[in-house]
Amino acid sequence: MSRTRALWVEGIPDLISELDKAGDYLDVAKVSSETGFAVATILDLLSRPPITSGVNPQGPLSRPARRIGNNPLYSREQVNDAKQLLATSRRAHFGGGDAPLPSVTPEEALRQGLLSTDEIAALAINEKNPNGVRDQTVRRWSRDHADFPDRVASRSRQGGHPGVPMVMYDGLKAITWLVKHGYAVGDPKEILAGFRERAAAAVAS
Repeated sequence: MSRTRALWVEGIPDLISELDKAGDYLDVAKVSSETGFAVATILDLLSRPPITSGVNPQGPLSRPARRIGNNPLYSREQVNDAKQLLATSRRAHFGGGDAPLPSVTPEEALRQGLLSTDEIAALAINEKNPNGVRDQTVRRWSRDHADFPDRVASRSRQGGHPGVPMVMYDGLKAITWLVKHGYAVGDPKEILAGFRERAAAAVAS
């Protein structure tokens, strides 16, 4: 019985007739051993859209260089790129940047129209997700998509709540991204204005 053809194989050269070249590539187990990513994590990348972000360590591994049937094979260059990005991310400041993010208060964030991942998730409303999405989904978008807005600030949690500060994004740019990709419907400026109005009313009450 033939195996089901996986979607990710499109455009990936098959070495089935050139098995002598397979030794030039690494299989998933070897990639896992060298990078520290679990085998399941590497395989899961194949079921997701390719990662376009240039700073996500999983990006170089989101599609293999070659394959044998449905078995992915990765080049040494891909693995080295992933390892370099992993090392860079470990040295990164909070929020993942090369320099510390400026700190803002909740009041300043509201005044400047900045949004956290939780707030962006709550605004990602469409027919499929009438209640928005999970904040983990927004974090994944920010990691995987090169066109997702950059992080611009960190915000202390409201009410003196302890814990890690919240990473903030330019609200208008974030909502524009949601609308562009079909995760929200409407005019980005009106969506942001509505959020700020509701947030200000909550603070005043």
